[in-house]
Amino acid sequence: MVPGRGDLPRPAGGGTAVSRLADLHNDWLLLVDPQGPFLTLPVLKERLPQGLDRVEADTRAAVREAWEEAAGSDDRREWVWWLLREVLGWRDDLIVEDIPSNLVCPVPEYELTLRPDGALIDPENGDPLLLVTVLPPGTDPSARGREGWAATYIQRAARLGRHVGCPLALVTDGDLFTLVHAPVGGATSWATWRASWFSSEPILLESFVTLLGARRFFTLAEDETLAALFSASASAEAEVTEALGSQVRQAVELLVSAISRADRNRRGRLLDGIAPEQVYDAAASVLMRMVFLLAAEENRLLPLDNDLYARSYALSTLRAQLEDDELRHREQMEYRTTGWHRILALSRAVHEGVSHEDLNIPAYGGGLFDPDRFPFLEGRRLGQESPDEAEPLPVDDLTVLEILRALQVLRFRHRNVTETRQLSFKSLSVEQIGHVYERLLDHGTRKADQVVLGLVGRTAGEEPEVPLADLEALDLQGRSALVTWLASKEVTAKTTRQIERLLDRPPSPELRKALRVACDNDEALVKRILPYVNLLRLDLRGIPMVFLPGSHYVTKIGSRREGGIEYTPRELADEVVEHALAPLCYSPGPAETASVEEWRIRPSDEILDLKVCDPACGSGAFLVAAVRYLADRLIEAWEAEGVAEVDPSTAADDPSQLDLTVRARRLIVERCIYGVDRDAMAVEMAKLSLWLVTMAKDQPFTFLDHAIKGGDSLLGITDLDQLRYFHLDPAEGRRLHSTFVDPTEVIDPAIKDAIEIRRRLQAIEVRSVRDANTKAALLREAEDRLESLRAIGDHLVAATLSTATDGKLALENRLLAAAEHVVEALDGDPEDLGKLQRRTQEWLDAGRPPGGPPRPPFHWPLAFPEVFLDRPAGRFDAVIGNPPFLGGKRISGPMGQDYREYLVAQIAGGTKGNADLVAFFFLRAAQIARQFGLLATNTISQGDTREVGLDQLTEHGWTIYRAVKSTKWPGEASLEIAKVWATKDDWSGCHTLDGLAVRGITPTLDPASRVSGNPERLAANAGRSFIGSYVLGMGFTITPEEAAGLIDRDPRNSEVLFPYLNGDDLNSHPRQQASRWIVNFFDWPEDQARRYPDCFALLEERVKPERMEKDARKYPRMVEEWWQYWNIRHELYSAISGLDRVLVIALTSKVVQPVFVPNGQVYSHALGVFAYNDDGHFGVLSSGFHWWWASTRASTMRTDIRYTPTDCFETFPQPQLTAAIEEAGRALNEHRAASMIENDEGLTKTYNRVHDPDDDNPGIVRLRQLHVSLDEAVADAYGWSDLDLGHGHHDTPWGTRFTFQPSVRQEILDRLLELNHQRYQEEVRQGLHDKPRRRSRSELESGPKLFEDEE
Repeated sequence: MVPGRGDLPRPAGGGTAVSRLADLHNDWLLLVDPQGPFLTLPVLKERLPQGLDRVEADTRAAVREAWEEAAGSDDRREWVWWLLREVLGWRDDLIVEDIPSNLVCPVPEYELTLRPDGALIDPENGDPLLLVTVLPPGTDPSARGREGWAATYIQRAARLGRHVGCPLALVTDGDLFTLVHAPVGGATSWATWRASWFSSEPILLESFVTLLGARRFFTLAEDETLAALFSASASAEAEVTEALGSQVRQAVELLVSAISRADRNRRGRLLDGIAPEQVYDAAASVLMRMVFLLAAEENRLLPLDNDLYARSYALSTLRAQLEDDELRHREQMEYRTTGWHRILALSRAVHEGVSHEDLNIPAYGGGLFDPDRFPFLEGRRLGQESPDEAEPLPVDDLTVLEILRALQVLRFRHRNVTETRQLSFKSLSVEQIGHVYERLLDHGTRKADQVVLGLVGRTAGEEPEVPLADLEALDLQGRSALVTWLASKEVTAKTTRQIERLLDRPPSPELRKALRVACDNDEALVKRILPYVNLLRLDLRGIPMVFLPGSHYVTKIGSRREGGIEYTPRELADEVVEHALAPLCYSPGPAETASVEEWRIRPSDEILDLKVCDPACGSGAFLVAAVRYLADRLIEAWEAEGVAEVDPSTAADDPSQLDLTVRARRLIVERCIYGVDRDAMAVEMAKLSLWLVTMAKDQPFTFLDHAIKGGDSLLGITDLDQLRYFHLDPAEGRRLHSTFVDPTEVIDPAIKDAIEIRRRLQAIEVRSVRDANTKAALLREAEDRLESLRAIGDHLVAATLSTATDGKLALENRLLAAAEHVVEALDGDPEDLGKLQRRTQEWLDAGRPPGGPPRPPFHWPLAFPEVFLDRPAGRFDAVIGNPPFLGGKRISGPMGQDYREYLVAQIAGGTKGNADLVAFFFLRAAQIARQFGLLATNTISQGDTREVGLDQLTEHGWTIYRAVKSTKWPGEASLEIAKVWATKDDWSGCHTLDGLAVRGITPTLDPASRVSGNPERLAANAGRSFIGSYVLGMGFTITPEEAAGLIDRDPRNSEVLFPYLNGDDLNSHPRQQASRWIVNFFDWPEDQARRYPDCFALLEERVKPERMEKDARKYPRMVEEWWQYWNIRHELYSAISGLDRVLVIALTSKVVQPVFVPNGQVYSHALGVFAYNDDGHFGVLSSGFHWWWASTRASTMRTDIRYTPTDCFETFPQPQLTAAIEEAGRALNEHRAASMIENDEGLTKTYNRVHDPDDDNPGIVRLRQLHVSLDEAVADAYGWSDLDLGHGHHDTPWGTRFTFQPSVRQEILDRLLELNHQRYQEEVRQGLHDKPRRRSRSELESGPKLFEDEE
């Protein structure tokens, strides 16, 4: 038995004869025990349709003979290379054993160099295809190496492969051959072949040869190479996650339906007093339990090998048993509930344990499995303890069978063919399971007050629920009204033709029968629904979704994605965590030195004292990543201290011994990890994810209730003084309240007691359920001690939130009244406290939009007193996470206007602007931690979001030490994100931006320059740049043919009809010609506009109806002057009135190149217009100097630059125009215009070719040369001829571009900023700028402090 691999599945006998391809691949996959996102069964079936390569008998014999000779050897290198050469076919010219320097990886922090023993290479270019590392015999590749580095040999091979750009490696001791796949930016996976089994398990040798034979690398089609198999498997993994997520949600729907049916049968007694959301939470929790248990059983963490367990408890075997029953007596299964009782019994067994002569299961505990959390699942009433006295809940076996099928058999539909796949929970990662769980958070349960139908929708999870009466009412209006409404994107998003087919198709007899079941055999109801039955979706049992009055049903209640929440892939979470926590784990480390050789691991007790929090933890992706990272560092510290390591071979044989990794992870979870989420179910999911990475056989779940909590991270106190003085600005509280409560009598004693209790709690390491119960009791004691303080904090927050839109005086009056309420409650009896809590809830809900998320305040020092009040730092060491991405203008809608104003006043210190929600999380992180690593949309460095967030952070002493300004989200979402790491501590290490070392990093996430400050708008540029007309209504536009017809009918119409140029015309049309015309009545009164009756009638028909739907109080001019544009931009047309042509630029584009267009057009609001018609200004604005200035001052939309004239042009210090600039500009304009016409390509395609290094078309090469000449002329005009511009194809944040070399860009930007400051100061001296009014000291001191350490 090999150490650490005692439970590796091993079929009996000498090979497996299979008839189905899937079984063949599944058999060998079981033998190699894949870990992580390895090769998937669907990909193997598709890409290896002929099965495995045949290994001839003489080859098998040679392998057996060679292994017998090598098995007892102290050095198996000769055997390894014989196997690779002779059996896998690796010729000598394909192997490198003399390792070149480009295939080694220094590990300076441990004074090591990773070097493979050999490599398979591409003979054409020498690139490595697979690295080979040979270990001493008996060394498990999964064992940890020595030399002071706790990484396993697999982890070392992964680091080496990523460093040299070769994701594949083979690590072997001669018996265990571990194939490692470690893609850059992806998760590591591996599987192990055992050479000693090659003779007894022929399929093992065949799969080894099939995957690693030379033909897999050199002679097969590109999509059949090993690299392609892994790439396709990664995509298939995402498909599996999506499919499982959808099926789990359907299973929840089915279970809710079964519970609801049981409740109806009991006339509502079962769910009496239980809110609909509790029903959903209960059903979702059952499915979360089942997913967890299936994963635990497949990973042998539960005793699946025990006959009694497998027969009477196990979920893994239950489906087969129920399917056998289905074949024999299906009709009886509708009345049997044995499957449901088994699920409940297993949950109780996991929570409370089983002690029986034939079966022993330790009590694991865990709130998720607590039967008292949802007693009605067992048919118990609230307060009824014994399940023996309960009236059984009749969830029938057919329902349970379909739920199990949804969990264990994935269904994929391709080209109208449904494929089924058996799911292996062992192959699912914690991250995949977390993603599945998060899919449940978008849904909830409603209680029907009339008949409701579940309709088909455009995608799974997007299906609508509609009252039957609404369909009937629409039907009465006529068939077309019904079809149009059903086809709308808000309902089914199908075509009208599809809807008509569904309505016209006669229902099948089977569907009619199923409908009767759904309607409880109510024939009158069946008759009403029959016309629409084909529109209904079916549940997992094939029953149409009809929800009768009083029924509970699942519906979508929100979208975490629309709410700015994306589930984070593992590679992204790992990256954020590593760079956030490494400075805390090493001293000296990244914060002190850029020299990795000098890093030293901190002592283990210091690592265990770290406190790390994710304030929007979701299902725990970042917390899991933090646990993994810190546990590895803890082991590293133990090894540096000489602490004896647990032998991994004993962990499987002796349950009293914990695997070292699991032990380290459990300690980290219990002492270091904290998380908060507003969604209560997300909190339970985060706990479950942490259990998955810390679960050990026969060990209870780690205790997490003290550290993973529910609440709104942005809504609550961060400083105990806010309680003491009953104001979120304690200084204002001292002024406002002459007396409140005596802190020494009320607040301080409670805090002191709670801290002492939590010290005792954290000192307990959970090794038994008794430990967990002790911690739970201590937590209840601590929470009870702080109950009154939480009530004070809640009331304070509620008073502040409820007056957030009413001004300072309203806030003060409410706080004075609220303080009295608090004093009365504290001095009175429990009823007074209850009254206070009810008033608090009324205030919290006062401004909450209908259907908006709850607003549970979260008080950081009360939730985690040991972090904020019992350690010198008084805060977390680090905050990590992926806070919600929600645009500033979208906060008020779902959250409420009062909520947004609260954020501005209490978190942003009064700094206004349409900042994204993530900016407030950045500020909150700075209030509760001394360091953070967070993801954000790339707008974090732009506009209002930057001013509210990063600008304020850096102004208050925070250092951004690492960042990625903009990169594509690695998942499906079309999203550009930024990554930001910052610290309040001293930082003398390296600053890293987009992977490059820089002098420093600015709030715009650009390299810090030698020039400080922001650019100013220059008077010299005023009145020259404009945004086009904001029309607001496509009804104003017409086709060129319509315009010609109107002018032919009445030539006077030419006075109000103009070409309408938009951004697409500018960037896509070779001649930049308008594709549409537009009616323009300027700012004329209605009677003047009516003098053009043809055009006026057109707007009456196309524009007026839409404008009349607007709110006249909010938009009076839009309604009262509906024939005019929303904003004509008079100043624009006045400035260009005397010009024959103007310069125009698309405001959202990667191109950022101006174009001359004829005057006399209406310019769209998507265009910037410059009041210039000369070649000189064309040249300046076409130069690389303007492009780089604009690109760093602009915001972005995905990967496009959003050019804002005020920020990009008005601040730009233009050079003195010269003849050389004018000549270069003229030449560029003429050549480019002719080239676009000749090639029939617009600006975008033309510049895509310019930036393509492989495009050597003579016209494109000439265009590049003209840009070089222009940039040189502009540099000379600035007097900067000393600069080596180094034009070429270079990497930029916007991809590869033909532009300046990287080394000169920052110098150019520095010089431009210096010039901007010089010119602005000169204009100030000339009186061209009003001097800004200085804020008074009282203004500066008013408002809450942004950060707790402000003086």
